[in-house]
Amino acid sequence: LEQWLVYNRNRKDKGGQSSDSNDTTSVQRLEDAAKLDLTDPKNRKKIQENQQNQMRSRAYSTVQNTFMARRNYIRDNTPKVYICATMWHETESEMVQMLNSIFKLDMDQNIRRNVQELLKTHDEDYYEFSANIFFDDAFEDHVDKDGNIINGDNEDETWNDFETNEYVKKLVAVIDTSASHVHQVNMRVEPPVKYPTPYGGRLEWTLPGGNKLIAHMKNKAMIRHKKRWSQVMYMYYFLGFNLWSQTKDIKRKEILSDNTFLLALDGDVDFEPSALLLLLDLMKKNLKVGAACGRIHPTGSGLMVWYQKFEYALGH
Repeated sequence: LEQWLVYNRNRKDKGGQSSDSNDTTSVQRLEDAAKLDLTDPKNRKKIQENQQNQMRSRAYSTVQNTFMARRNYIRDNTPKVYICATMWHETESEMVQMLNSIFKLDMDQNIRRNVQELLKTHDEDYYEFSANIFFDDAFEDHVDKDGNIINGDNEDETWNDFETNEYVKKLVAVIDTSASHVHQVNMRVEPPVKYPTPYGGRLEWTLPGGNKLIAHMKNKAMIRHKKRWSQVMYMYYFLGFNLWSQTKDIKRKEILSDNTFLLALDGDVDFEPSALLLLLDLMKKNLKVGAACGRIHPTGSGLMVWYQKFEYALGH
């Protein structure tokens, strides 16, 4: 009994607090029991009860650890989709069209999450996502006191005091319009949180379903503009930084990598949640598949639209 107590004595931290109060109580009880007369049946019964209580505590800890491992496994294997849309000088109708798709995804994902939590089931098609809009040339040209355009090399006290252009303001203005259209009721989304960044700035909305919509506003005085550089930017940010900084465990990184997807969009694309699920099914069906593209249907009429339909059918 004394050896058992020595091997199971809890370690205490610097403040003298036990790392596990339940185990400490059990050990203390057994230490008290060691002082009892074992020839007395009542004392032997007390020792047996203390041992049974500790066995129950260990069993509970085992079940809890198993539950946590199961939950972490499900979370790591849940597809995480980073929607990456590029914008520049889109019209208001094009912005609303793309935002409608994001709000539909937000509604669909929120329903799936609530069903899982309320019914305690696992949806095989459940996914998580965050929507990211990379706004090229999102700020007005900043002019110094002499009338020269500041390009980032100028040393001026207020060289980073830029103002967003009309297209960014237009995007902020149509958020409520799109949310009201999708939810079929007058809706106002909470104003975005503003963050300064090394590449310009960031606006972050929390959608009605709890997902994030983030507008990355690029300042050409701080980072290279154009659409291709935006793609390089978000691939490095999401795959090279965000993904690999989540954990140091190599095996867990591999699991997260297999379940992380980038959905590249133009600023005027309209799609349904079912289209995203089809793409995810194709990617998960064969791990050797590195990219998949849905069928794009140009809208409008005329010879140019006919040609675009033919071109997209061949190219996608």
